[in-house]
Amino acid sequence: MASLPYAGYTWTLTQHEGKINARDLYGLLAAATFAQGSARPGQAANRYLVDLSSKGLVSLTRNVREQIESPWRDYQQVLPELGLMRSTRTDRSLSLTPMGELFFDRVIGFGELITTQALRLQYPNGQKQARLAKDVASGVLLRPAVLILRLLVELFERGAERAELTARDVERAILPAKRNSDWPEALARLSTVGGSHQHARRNVQDWLKLLAKTDLFQTTSTRGAIRLTRLAEENTSHLRNILTRLEDPGTFWLPSAGGDAAASWFRFYGSPATVDLWHPALESMPVDYIKDNYVGPPPSEDPEPRSNRQISLEDFGSFVPNVRRIPHELKIDVERLLAGQAAQARGTTLHDRIVLELGQRLNALAFRVRFDPDSIDLEARRGADHALFEIKTIGPLNTTARLRLGTGQLIEYRRRYESQFDATPNCVLVVNGGDLPSAVSHWPDVLEKGADMGLLTYHDGVFRALTGGPIERSVASF
Repeated sequence: MASLPYAGYTWTLTQHEGKINARDLYGLLAAATFAQGSARPGQAANRYLVDLSSKGLVSLTRNVREQIESPWRDYQQVLPELGLMRSTRTDRSLSLTPMGELFFDRVIGFGELITTQALRLQYPNGQKQARLAKDVASGVLLRPAVLILRLLVELFERGAERAELTARDVERAILPAKRNSDWPEALARLSTVGGSHQHARRNVQDWLKLLAKTDLFQTTSTRGAIRLTRLAEENTSHLRNILTRLEDPGTFWLPSAGGDAAASWFRFYGSPATVDLWHPALESMPVDYIKDNYVGPPPSEDPEPRSNRQISLEDFGSFVPNVRRIPHELKIDVERLLAGQAAQARGTTLHDRIVLELGQRLNALAFRVRFDPDSIDLEARRGADHALFEIKTIGPLNTTARLRLGTGQLIEYRRRYESQFDATPNCVLVVNGGDLPSAVSHWPDVLEKGADMGLLTYHDGVFRALTGGPIERSVASF
């Protein structure tokens, strides 16, 4: 039997991750958002979650302790484990990460989220402080989901009679691997007979349950084994590109000496770049994919403007970011969302946070900053320079549509601004996510050369200019 990296080594994971579904996860994020700012956020979140459960809007076990229902106490662990909320051990404010905001704002769906975060989940892990030093000292640098995906892709493409893996296969052949590059040895061990590391059985089973929630893995009906989904089997060339990227040691998180490991972990794991978000190819997407993975309709950041209305600019100091759309009474928007009814909220959490940070940066650059609640996200003036900014939150399934929408809005706003203020503004489109996916990598040229506009991206507090205009370059270089 192959030895483990160190005694007692296992793939630690909370047992609840493999039980969660889209509606329950949305309910947990809603509870966290509801409780932000409360003197006792845990109690407030629990009260909110109990109310959702009593209405049948979530299916979380109520977990009654001493006659008090406590679903939040157990299930809140799922949020930091998946990088959707900072751990309450280090931040009791229940702050969502950008990844949590993307799902809560319905920019990405459950399938994209679970697949992305399962593949990126690694050891060492800043959420797992008790084992962090051992993992680093032992040379562990491993993404379990990526290793399992690699082996299943190899088995499938080699025409293996049984292209699947049981929990015992994982314990015996895969768990001893320290790094993803050790996959050939793990593959060879699958064909040998030997004992297994049974102490890790529960964690391995929890991992297989989590993987079965993704778009890439499914459990077999007979042996409880895991295998590739049809979607994965039809896209193995795409999966090989993902594997090459996620196996690269340069894409892993590592703690820095003397740094705050938990804080840096959530900045890394809770804020993936757009290029790292999994999404199925449109031509192979299952018919019910959107319905099964998105809670409620897509959000509206773009209220229908009143016809022929003049631009009405307000001082940026009066801008109130839409970070708490859920009122303290329990008659809440999320009830309508979970019931599949239309949402009325204007804006999204991430959208307004970008607006706030960009406005503050422009103020620091000595611009006078204003906004129009019904149209322009931000208007900035400094001397003879005028600029309009349109912020768009993008996900893997809507990137092109959102870029086109933002460009069209800026064309309209620019012409209306010229007519009203007798000045031609610089126009800059701002999107979340760092580097653009390869399918839209031509958009900086489209905007700069085709529409005379700039493009900024925002990721983990950093603005990056993808075009060469003076306005976007000054924002990015500040």
